[in-house]
Amino acid sequence: MASYQDTLLEIYSLKAVQSSQKHLAIKRVCEVLGNPHLAFKVIHITGTCGKGTVTLQTAKVLHKNGHKVGMIISPHLINFGERITVNFEQISPDYITQNYPILINIFKSEGFEYSFEQVVCILGFMYLRDCQVEYGVIEVGCGGTRDSSNIVDPIVSIITSIGLDHMNLLGNTIEEIATEKAGVMKENRVCIIGPNTPQDLLLQIGASKACRVVPVPKSSQEMNVIQENSKITEKVFEVIPVSQEALAFGLQCSQPFRYQELKVSNKTYIIDVGHNAMSIERILKDCKRDYGSNLRVALAVSKGKDPTEFISLIAQHSETLHLTTSSHDRLFPIDHLLTICNSLSITPSISLPIKDLIPALQDLKDDVTLITGSCFLVEEILQSFPLNTFHV
Repeated sequence: MASYQDTLLEIYSLKAVQSSQKHLAIKRVCEVLGNPHLAFKVIHITGTCGKGTVTLQTAKVLHKNGHKVGMIISPHLINFGERITVNFEQISPDYITQNYPILINIFKSEGFEYSFEQVVCILGFMYLRDCQVEYGVIEVGCGGTRDSSNIVDPIVSIITSIGLDHMNLLGNTIEEIATEKAGVMKENRVCIIGPNTPQDLLLQIGASKACRVVPVPKSSQEMNVIQENSKITEKVFEVIPVSQEALAFGLQCSQPFRYQELKVSNKTYIIDVGHNAMSIERILKDCKRDYGSNLRVALAVSKGKDPTEFISLIAQHSETLHLTTSSHDRLFPIDHLLTICNSLSITPSISLPIKDLIPALQDLKDDVTLITGSCFLVEEILQSFPLNTFHV
C-alpha cells in the first residue's frame, strides 16, 4: 500500500475532466459503492462568497444541537484533511490510503475518467457514511449544476451570493452564473438565497423546478460580511428545528482567515482569504467602515485570477498597496504584479514575500493592514506571526 504522502501526491496530480459523462461517472461509481451520499441528510451550499462561513456555522449549530455532523469543503488552507471532517475532526490518513485505490479501481473498471474534484467528493461521501453521520454539510466546489457534489438530495440547499467569478466555467454574466449555481435547487426541497443574489431570477428558477425558495432580505442595517452570512445561516434553521442555544452558539462562529482581526504589538492586521473580486471589494468596504479610511492592503493573487481587476479595486479604496506572494507555486510572483501596477500607473509601497513583508510592516506606523487575495498565503502567514496569535 502506498504511503499517505504518496497517495496525496497522486490525488493532487489528478487533472480536471471536461467530459459529458462526468455526472454519469459519479452516479455510477456511487451506485457501485452503495450510494453513500444517500446515507445522511444533506445541506448543500454554493455561492460566490460566504459559503465557507455558512457551511461552518451550519455544522456548528447542528453539532451543538446533539447531531453527528460531517463536512465536505473546498479548498483546504493547510492540510488536505480539512476537506473532509466528522464532528470537526479531519479524515484519517489511513482511511484515504485504504480507500483511494478502491475508488480508482471502480472508475477504471467502469471505463470512466476521473478528476481531483470527483475523487475527493466521493471519498467524502464514503467517509461520512462510514462514520454514520446524521447530517452532511457539503460545500460546492465550483458552480452548482456541474459540480461533482450535485448528485445529493438535500433537505436544504443554499445560494449565499452571486458574483462574477470562474467565468471560464460558469458564464459571463450574473444571470448565467446564477442559473449555473441554481443547479443545487431540487424538486420539493427548500433553497435559501442570500441578499446578494439576483433574487427575482432565482425565485423564477425555483418555481420552474417546484423548489420552495426562501430569500434572506437585504438589511437596512450596515453589516460586515460575517454578520450578513450569519443571517443566511439563521434562515436555514427556520427550516431545520434546533434549540436557541445551539443556534446562538453556531452563529457566533466564523471561519479562520475570513475577516479575522489580529493585534500584534499594537498593530492591527485583518486577514481575509477572499480570492475573487466580489469578496475583495466587500472586505475593503467593511474594513473602511469598521476601521477607518487609513488602510494598507497587502495583496497576493492566485494564478487563474485577474490581477488587474484586484489591483484596480484596491486602488479605489486604499492609497497604500503592498504586493506579496509566498513559496506556493499557485501564486503569481511579485514581478508579474509589479508589471501590471506599472501599466495602471499605480505605485505600490513595500513589496516582499509575505514572510519578509510582515516584519517590515511592524516597523511602520499603526495603520490597519488588510492581507488578502488568496488562501495560498495562509501557511506562511501562520509562520510569520507569534504562535499564540491565532485561534483556529
